[in-house]
Amino acid sequence: MDVEPPVLNLLPAEDREINLFNSPEILLAGYGSGSLRIVIDRGLAMRAVSSGVPMPFSRTIIALSFPVAILAFLPVGLFFGFWWALTVLLYAILAFRLSKRNAVWAVRRAAVSNPKLLSALMRHGTVYFVRSSRSRSSATHN
Repeated sequence: MDVEPPVLNLLPAEDREINLFNSPEILLAGYGSGSLRIVIDRGLAMRAVSSGVPMPFSRTIIALSFPVAILAFLPVGLFFGFWWALTVLLYAILAFRLSKRNAVWAVRRAAVSNPKLLSALMRHGTVYFVRSSRSRSSATHN
């Protein structure tokens, strides 16, 4: 990698070396075998999805309904009453949380299926790999 993402400075030395010195194909093979875990930054995943990482249409609708629910909160409260406004507000909170979760899901799915995209996401610090707990426990017991 040309530029080191800031998140790698927070990782242990071994996990940092895994991300810096291995190709995406090797990392995906380690992920497939269970020796590595993928870690995805939620905020950067939302940015990646808004920049073009593919996401299914039904999950996109949930993400788009959040601003509509926020904008509808006050008019619903004025014209229909407190309980309807509270329902719209709770839906907005739920839609926001689901959109973050769906963004992480979409980034993970796209990164595992496309090594070029994985490389770009790793350069930006959206995705990085750490050793799984199984490989850590076997390394400490041997």
